[in-house]
Amino acid sequence: MTFNTVDEVESFYVAYSVVVGFGIRKGDKGESNGLIRRREWVCNKEGTRKANKSLEQGESSRYARRETRTLCGVKLRIGYSEATKVYVVKAFIPQHNHMLATSNQIPFICTN
Repeated sequence: MTFNTVDEVESFYVAYSVVVGFGIRKGDKGESNGLIRRREWVCNKEGTRKANKSLEQGESSRYARRETRTLCGVKLRIGYSEATKVYVVKAFIPQHNHMLATSNQIPFICTN
């Protein structure tokens, strides 16, 4: 699959994620000379949250938030093709390791 701009890819993937029922976050980006060479979007449940040091050391009166990330491996990675001057899908992993949003939960999904 090919796209002319990074914005086209992002619009497509946001629409796809809403239909399927998951949120997305922007991942890695490679840029040179003002041109985005590669870009990645991941499921919003990918990875783990950074530790909050003040909570670990008992300095804060707040409670720790519940962990929402599940190490989900879903991603879309694109790369810029110099030969054709378009963005090409390099990797697409669609398998989630968590429950997806139901139709009544979809309006509350965050897609950044």
